[in-house]
Amino acid sequence: MSTAVLKLAPPMSGPELRHAILAFIRGANAPAKVVLEEIKNVGEAIVQELDYDSAYNLLQIRSLGVEEEILAEEGGAISDAAFAKRLGLKSRQSVLNYRDAGKIFALPKGRRNFVYPSWQIHRRHLLPGLEVVLKILFEKKTPPASILDFFLTEAEALDGKRPLDLLRAGEIEEVTLHAQRYGDIGS
Repeated sequence: MSTAVLKLAPPMSGPELRHAILAFIRGANAPAKVVLEEIKNVGEAIVQELDYDSAYNLLQIRSLGVEEEILAEEGGAISDAAFAKRLGLKSRQSVLNYRDAGKIFALPKGRRNFVYPSWQIHRRHLLPGLEVVLKILFEKKTPPASILDFFLTEAEALDGKRPLDLLRAGEIEEVTLHAQRYGDIGS
């Protein structure tokens, strides 16, 4: 009687692992949105087993390719100067002050620059309820890419609607409650 021996492959480097994952994804022949949602689910499952720093790094890595695609949704991302102009503000410094005060959020672009999702502006004003929801997400130390995902992804808890659409409709309390549960295990 022979015994089968399982040999594990040597650990992969970053580029090798990325190539293997991309090959697997291409072989899945699934719509991009479905693949991205499953990558998110797998990432969150892995994150639950890691310490905070490792989990944060994993979320950043997960968001690298996804972020560009999501940023392009709903009008894309704009500079602080363009954001100020759309809001009717006289200077981009006001946008920086809004960001620092937690009234809006931005995603880092490079070492010193930021871009602002343009959908945070609704009818030449800040999106109703945005500041309240951001406060909750910031208190949970939600990374910017995950904040973007929160607003633009349909949620079962919201009857398949996106938080962004509900805020546009003035349904702030429902989105606030969803933000309080966001990222919790089992939510």
